[in-house]
Amino acid sequence: MSLLKQFSKDTLIYGLGKGLKKFIGLLLLPVYTRALSPQDFGILDTLGSGLFFIIVFFNFGLDSAVSYFYFKPEDENERGRILFTVFILRLLVVVPALALSFFAWPIARALFGSETYGTAVLINCLLIPVSMLMSEQEMVYRLKRNAWGYNVVTIVKSLVNIVCGILLVVHYKLGVDGAQLATLISTFLVVIFSYFRFTRKQYKPQFSKPWAIKMLHFGFPLIWAGLAVWIYQLSDRFFLLHYKDALEVGYYSIGSTFSQPIGLLNMAVQMSFGVMFYEVYNNEKKKEKDESKQLMRRTLYLYLSIVSIAIVFISSLSYQIVGLITTEDYLPGIIGIPLLMVSLMFSQMVEIVPKGISIAEKTWFYTWVTLAAAVVNVGLNFIFIPRWGVLGAAFTTVLSTATYFALADLISRRYFDSEFSRAKVYVYSLLTLIVASVFPFLELYGNIRIEWPFKLIASAAFCLIPFVFGFVFPSDIRKALAIFPVKLKKG
Repeated sequence: MSLLKQFSKDTLIYGLGKGLKKFIGLLLLPVYTRALSPQDFGILDTLGSGLFFIIVFFNFGLDSAVSYFYFKPEDENERGRILFTVFILRLLVVVPALALSFFAWPIARALFGSETYGTAVLINCLLIPVSMLMSEQEMVYRLKRNAWGYNVVTIVKSLVNIVCGILLVVHYKLGVDGAQLATLISTFLVVIFSYFRFTRKQYKPQFSKPWAIKMLHFGFPLIWAGLAVWIYQLSDRFFLLHYKDALEVGYYSIGSTFSQPIGLLNMAVQMSFGVMFYEVYNNEKKKEKDESKQLMRRTLYLYLSIVSIAIVFISSLSYQIVGLITTEDYLPGIIGIPLLMVSLMFSQMVEIVPKGISIAEKTWFYTWVTLAAAVVNVGLNFIFIPRWGVLGAAFTTVLSTATYFALADLISRRYFDSEFSRAKVYVYSLLTLIVASVFPFLELYGNIRIEWPFKLIASAAFCLIPFVFGFVFPSDIRKALAIFPVKLKKG
């Protein structure tokens, strides 16, 4: 099977699983938006952003480290030792998480001006080790190229979460606490299920100090890179909370929630491309690495073509979609959808292109690049959020993620350059942002209602743009469709 076909197949499988998971989770949104206020959504989003911050720190860059080192040894037992070593390192985070939980109510008071949400903060602390172990389980499936197994555990988690969410939030009316508790219960149960069903068989139960040192040395610089990523991707919630209120964070959260189809596509691409690229790169004997370069270049172009079309379609129909699934109270959040989706597009391009930094094992560059992007984000947040709230936060996020991509690519090409057209990529990205923003701006700020058939026609016309830019060709479409086993028989 060709690399493009293999990439398309893996991405399709992961995408189907993630798509079903998101669809299941989407069933909770109409329920939650009628049981919780936009302000409650703002509280949940703030807590989720804080959880991500802590996980990034205690993860020690192990996700990237294990992806890089796993394929180094050819012996399966040695690979099993690598997985078990990472598993033990993740378990150690239980200690600081429990220590942090003792300060739950003071943290709630500092964030929200009241201890009302102290229980929700406590549950958030308990989610730290459970979420990291969930990440560990997912990583094992990815490394073993077991896409269908991965889909099973993620879908089971979604189903358990929706049952717990309806029971705790709607039936027992526990509000934010119930939503947090539903996440904790579903994640914990799926970790146990996944471990006994599949992953425990992949471990070689021997902790390897040499591998631990190598992975921590590789991943340590990524801690600061990850924290900087948090600053430029998620710190805007805290700026909104400070300069505005939790209601504004709630609107931003809705914009972020309806941007997640792009995050879904990103996750599918990331899970299939990263492992595939390193495997191809390590197996390719030619110094020029032509096959690896072609894989990266064609993946980037194909990704841009698909994701841009999705961005334009979702943004154009955002008024109808958000109004149908939620209530009118949440409609102000649509203004952030196109910008946040383009930001996610840049974030995924970072996962595809600048592999040269990892190949050269100069991961400290990620720290400096993300710090630069974080400075851009923080500086612009001080300027734009007090004036424009949600729109200002989304705009700074786009600029900071674009900065990250540009700097990372500039450094990475010194060690590995796939020779894609930078000019085309930047012009295409700007065009996508402009086209995607037209309808939300007209409907929200111009108070102009546009019927959905016209939006569909306008969005469909955009599908021709990737062909105009030369990102895809009809032959690429045929190769991608060739992954389907069903063939038409002649009469």
